[in-house]
Amino acid sequence: MKSKMKLKATAISIATVLTFAMISLFGITPSGSASTATLNFPAGANQNVSKTFQAPKGHPVNVIFNLKNNGAPGVNSAKRLTTKLYTPDGLLSDAKEESVNPGQTRAISLGGKFTGASSCGNWKVEVTNPNDPASNVTATITINFLFVPLPIIHTESVFAVVQGQMEPRPITIPQSGDLTITADWAPANVPLRFTLKKGDSNVTAVSDSGYGGTHPNQLKLKYRVTQQDIQTYGTRWNLEVKESGIAYVRDIKPTKVLMPGCF
Repeated sequence: MKSKMKLKATAISIATVLTFAMISLFGITPSGSASTATLNFPAGANQNVSKTFQAPKGHPVNVIFNLKNNGAPGVNSAKRLTTKLYTPDGLLSDAKEESVNPGQTRAISLGGKFTGASSCGNWKVEVTNPNDPASNVTATITINFLFVPLPIIHTESVFAVVQGQMEPRPITIPQSGDLTITADWAPANVPLRFTLKKGDSNVTAVSDSGYGGTHPNQLKLKYRVTQQDIQTYGTRWNLEVKESGIAYVRDIKPTKVLMPGCF
């Protein structure tokens, strides 16, 4: 059993290293998405405050609560607070209780992961004080939401473009996020123009010309896909590749990297 667990852990570690190696290869820097909310907790027992935030499905979510008891030391008693984290389907993901002395700030970390149907679901954080004895003391709750996106990397099938012609290729954009498309082809010194069209429409998301291989002007399309884009145009988009009339271009191989985000 231990041997199997060790092999599994090794496989996960290798996969992680390879993933970030590919990100480095394409010149993409992974970044977390974070937001902060400060809530004023009311006086009295059996109170609660809550806040919602979005994070892509399948990505680890971390929430840090900074709980401050606004009471005066030596005058007021400790305040007992319960922190909870709910997944987008309403299930309790994590919970902790902490007793905070007057004038003190305590940090609590909760985490979870959601793999449900919604690509950008609404998580909920909640703080309650059931049967709290410090009925005349308020609290300031600062909540930091953070998720580290896991990139979706896919290399499209190889194709060619006839001299002076344009070749449309379907491309799947599964969800919102920061999209980067790079490409190689031969001969590398022949410029191509790449245009990403939203869905089956004629609306251009981004367009650029460049060279293949290791040329300093190597093609690199970047576009932030929003949730509204997906709702309006769907997940099936089109990448149009046009040759300028210089030569027949073969072995065109676009690679797509999507860093999911709830934009």
